[in-house]
Amino acid sequence: SLYFFLVSHPTVIISGDDWGNLTSTRALYPQWGIANPIKVMPELGYPLFAKLSTALIMPLGFGFLESFSIITAIFITILLSLFLHQLFQLFNVNLSAGFLRSSIFVVFFYASIFFIFLKEGNHENLYMLWEVNITCFYHYIAPALINSALSIFVIRNYRNFDVNILKRNGVWYSSSIFFASYIAVFSSMFANIILAITCGVTLLFSLINNKLSITQTIKESTLQIFTLTAWVVAVIYEANGGRAASLGSGSLDIYGTLSVLNYLIEQVQPAFKYSATALVSIGIISSLYSLIK
Repeated sequence: SLYFFLVSHPTVIISGDDWGNLTSTRALYPQWGIANPIKVMPELGYPLFAKLSTALIMPLGFGFLESFSIITAIFITILLSLFLHQLFQLFNVNLSAGFLRSSIFVVFFYASIFFIFLKEGNHENLYMLWEVNITCFYHYIAPALINSALSIFVIRNYRNFDVNILKRNGVWYSSSIFFASYIAVFSSMFANIILAITCGVTLLFSLINNKLSITQTIKESTLQIFTLTAWVVAVIYEANGGRAASLGSGSLDIYGTLSVLNYLIEQVQPAFKYSATALVSIGIISSLYSLIK
């Protein structure tokens, strides 16, 4: 992945937004009424990594553009590695799929990220982590990877967020989990919905397992409740932001959305398209058989 983002598709500054965001600043908390009220991670992370690149990479003999590209590639690679690690742990540990089968699945998923699409115009090969410029990597790709990795972590450990268990795990461990949740929620509304849905579903499972005992469920689901509360706050702030106001003045182009979806499906490699259809069909048939049986 690091080689890919450094050589095959380098993340470089190419637009006015890329340059302008280098000097942008904001608070570490959501801000009412600004253009992007909740984008704490992207709008602080972008200039932060730019400064880190000048301190850590430039002394090695690279220019600023190369240094920022290198540190961004390292950042995205680390996030992708964390996501794939959580995915592997989910299959290997939680679902007991075994090391070999779990490894095959993760390798297949990793390969699909970069090879699922055919060539597309002047963009050459699209891929699932493709973005138009380096700013979008921080605003969309990074939040998606953070929320996805944390969502799998929550699925794997949703019964281990009891207050007493968190105390036994220590302050640093517990604090880091809640901080990661905060960063995930206040990164992008397009991405934090992944984590919000995951926390909502696991919270519902806990409520059912506790025989609808709200008190016991709250005690056992501190991270989910914290995350969902933060997400509601994020929704309120974002709904009153400048970007939401501009989007709200437009129309909902359902036909255009479906056309784009159809176009993307047409770009998918036939091997992936047919294998995915087969896997989904087998899954549906197996589920129906289990229900009938």
